[in-house]
Amino acid sequence: MFFGEDVPNFGPACRLVEDADVFVVIGTTLSVKPAAALLQYAPSKAKVFYIDPKPAQVPAWVTVIAKPATEGVADLVKIIDQL
Repeated sequence: MFFGEDVPNFGPACRLVEDADVFVVIGTTLSVKPAAALLQYAPSKAKVFYIDPKPAQVPAWVTVIAKPATEGVADLVKIIDQL
């Protein structure tokens, strides 16, 4: 919640994540709730990536790229090209 109020469009965001084949989180500490919970909405079939130079702990099914976005996205493109 943002200071006690609902997060705009959180429901639609969750539904989009639930349909994702690939879900990418970039540049966050994953500490702001409820947006940080979006990882939990990714379906088991989805490839999930987290790019951050100082990544937070995430579940084992998340591929972590511990680099700044400028470098990590380039790595991500190479990984996706191999899928």
